[in-house]
Amino acid sequence: AAGLDLEAYVTVSAAEQAFPDWQGYRFGLTDERVETVQNIAAGLPQTDINGHAELALRLPDLPSTTRPLKADIAVRMREPGGRTVEQNASLPVKAEQPMIGIRPGFDTGGAPEGQPLDFNAIVLDAEGKRIGAKGAAWTLKRLTYDYQWFNADGSWRYETIVRAAKIDGGTADI
Repeated sequence: AAGLDLEAYVTVSAAEQAFPDWQGYRFGLTDERVETVQNIAAGLPQTDINGHAELALRLPDLPSTTRPLKADIAVRMREPGGRTVEQNASLPVKAEQPMIGIRPGFDTGGAPEGQPLDFNAIVLDAEGKRIGAKGAAWTLKRLTYDYQWFNADGSWRYETIVRAAKIDGGTADI
């Protein structure tokens, strides 16, 4: 496999579970949409006489977000006949700021109306280690979902409309 061309792509997107030690916690603003970004590596070396190559890949410009991120990496080796062999890896992206995680003490399908709510909150550093935070601001919102139906090209479709109303807010030491 000597002298073969390589291609590599790095795609950064929101990670659903970035901290395995903290199962059940949700990090970042849940209604925040994270734009997926991709970087195509240029100027990659060919494989050496032993079929090996060392790659240094750059992350694309990271989106500004409160959510944890992951980098999906795809490296392809192209044979002279055009066939490619691909290897993939997914790695967490270190956060640039502490991450706040919330774990609701109730069914996540919704909070019971008129009942006290129980939450656990943690703050993690870039390494996923628990740290403290004084005076963290919090807001409790009621989310109402409505569905707007419309006909497009002879097919019925819908779009979800979410309305948020502030219920309460304040600060807390975590």
